[in-house]
Amino acid sequence: MQILATTFEELKVYNALGWIKGNIKKLSTYSFSLPHMGWNTIKINIS
Repeated sequence: MQILATTFEELKVYNALGWIKGNIKKLSTYSFSLPHMGWNTIKINIS
């Protein structure tokens, strides 16, 4: 999703595709924890 914005930053600022107007800034990990974005296993119980 970052590549669709105008610019995004990781270690430095990069120009992106610009399909969505906006600048993506790196989240600061000092004030809060980052969300988990991995694959999880779910179990569906049908009663």
